Amino acid sequence: MARLASDVGLRVNEARLDLAVVRWEVGRFGKLNVRHGKGSRRHGPKARLVPLINGADRNLRWFIEDV
Repeated sequence: MARLASDVGLRVNEARLDLAVVRWEVGRFGKLNVRHGKGSRRHGPKARLVPLINGADRNLRWFIEDV
């Protein structure tokens, strides 16, 4: 999880991951749907899509298939 977070730039509080948030069909490498994102001033946390770049797609596939 730490490797994935460092590859795609997730914040510590955004690192709640389950398989339902991985969108392989979106974009070239796939994207993560971060549901509990960073909040802006007085508006609360926002959801955002994070692209699986820097080899994060390969690491995530390895983790899902082998681990």
